Amino acid sequence: AILSVQRGLGMGRAGLAGLLWAERGEAQARGSLRQALVEIRRVLGPEGAQGLRSDSERVELDGARIAIDVARLALLAKATDRPALEEAVALARGAFLEGFDLREDAFDEWLQAERSRLDSILLDALARLASLCEDDGDLEVALGHIDRALVLAPLREVLHRRGMALCARLGRTTEALERYRRLESRLAEDLDAQPEAESRVLYEDLRSSDPSSVRECSGPSIAVGNAENDARPSIAVLPFVNLSGDREQEFFADGMTEDIITELSRFRGLFVIARNSTFVYKGRNVDTREIASELGVKYVVEGSVRSGAGRLRVSAQLIDAAQRSHIWAERYDREISDLFQVQDEIVRTLVAAIEPELDQAERRSAAAASPEQLDAWGFVHRGMWHVYRFTREDTAQALALFEQATEASPSQAAGWTAKSFAHFSNVFLGFAEDREMEREHCLAAAVRAVELDPRDAAAHWALGRAHSLGLDYDPAIAELETAVHLNSNDAQSWYQLGWLYVRTGRHRDALEPLHLAEQLSPSDPLHFAFLIARAQAHYQMGEPERALELSERAVRQPHAHAQIEAIRIACLLQVGRATEARNAMVAFRAEHPQFTQTFFAEAHGFAREEDLERYLEALESAGLPR
Repeated sequence: AILSVQRGLGMGRAGLAGLLWAERGEAQARGSLRQALVEIRRVLGPEGAQGLRSDSERVELDGARIAIDVARLALLAKATDRPALEEAVALARGAFLEGFDLREDAFDEWLQAERSRLDSILLDALARLASLCEDDGDLEVALGHIDRALVLAPLREVLHRRGMALCARLGRTTEALERYRRLESRLAEDLDAQPEAESRVLYEDLRSSDPSSVRECSGPSIAVGNAENDARPSIAVLPFVNLSGDREQEFFADGMTEDIITELSRFRGLFVIARNSTFVYKGRNVDTREIASELGVKYVVEGSVRSGAGRLRVSAQLIDAAQRSHIWAERYDREISDLFQVQDEIVRTLVAAIEPELDQAERRSAAAASPEQLDAWGFVHRGMWHVYRFTREDTAQALALFEQATEASPSQAAGWTAKSFAHFSNVFLGFAEDREMEREHCLAAAVRAVELDPRDAAAHWALGRAHSLGLDYDPAIAELETAVHLNSNDAQSWYQLGWLYVRTGRHRDALEPLHLAEQLSPSDPLHFAFLIARAQAHYQMGEPERALELSERAVRQPHAHAQIEAIRIACLLQVGRATEARNAMVAFRAEHPQFTQTFFAEAHGFAREEDLERYLEALESAGLPR
């Protein structure tokens, strides 16, 4: 580590010995250095040891043979392009030699100086990267880099002002004002000083703007400060507790917490409290309800990390703090091979589980509330409770609630996304009297959602579905690919992308996104759709037994609609169970007398004629009229 930050990647033996063994005599210190070099070469192995060169006076690293992250960080940090700077800041995962304590005064002084130097390099890279992101219109990403820079330099007012200005540009005025108040408090406490005049002018300018616009902001969700002025479901992720007794695992617990915050913030319908606000509770025994009250949030995530014997256990729970009730809890046990890979996999699984559970809790809460208690978000959640029941009556009630949501907050993307969902159901499930007009409404609502929030994955999901109703598959797939790029944790976007692959003849390509959707959200309200899309892929690949198995699982899921049973009946024909298929069709026709081959064809809209014909031939044999 010492060599890696030296100019030329080398240092004299006397200098090394003096840093590491200053309290020993010169001869003993040099002897300790020789022993250390022997041990390092043994650990590196024959090939790796070639990267460590030494003679009687000097020890050097061969940068061509050994990858040195701090050297690469310093090199990339000088770049002027965004990809290089992004790589640079990604390399900085903690303080230099974090957790290492040699208890040598000379070494400690050297280490503090190197940490300060590397922090300055990182700070400059973050500031310049934030500017590039801002130039590209990625304001939320820019804000994230500014917040990271503030961790390194919490009293640098120019960074605070940039954070305030970015919040204002994102429409989050309340958060911008809260940032100033936190700065003011920090300066008074640490320096007995007041904010600079430029900071005070910016604060007064923001105060004179309209703070009510924050309520209608559909922008990104990481927030510093209190969530009381934002109508979205609010959540704080508390620092995960390291139960291992191993200080080396502390960075893992903190990294997991930070990653969960980041990934949850991809769901634009959530107000997620930022790391800087939640980490003040690290190591403190504070009641969850008190923390929620201080941060102004409804939900809290807390958890722990324990490792031993080559295994890692992560426990997490989602709590409704006001009700003091546990909504969800899970435990993840993994073997430790690649620690960062394990961290990424657990974070992704955990986040994908939390969001639907929280969403379901909000739907239940909205369904139980009286109409006068609902705001725009309440109308959306209450409407989603109805829309997931997939009946004509519930879809009509959902659409009326979504209309109220868009009237109450016309600049909130979520209401328009939900409205597009309801119009889609009216077309796909055959509830619409005028299918073409309903398709136009579906598309118009989705377009409006994307206009209001171009970085909302759910809005692009809705627009992709809307395009698919008109059989415009190229833009539909493009929108779904954008959705999964914006939020790779959104199971419904992965499902919709896989289903579009099925409809366009890319049956084998469909299996991976569909499998991922199930993996991310095994209890999703659209789980039946995940299963039936997989069944369709296998059906078209000439694997009817597997298709039947999946379709029978699908029809047993809550709220599975008529299209699901129709596909199951087609699968029965394909495996040779014709009598059973015809009997099932008799019961199906009694329950759904308006369902015909034409309706099935219009709803599914296969791009390839032969794919559609395989279904229609089977359904006709079972007794479905044209």
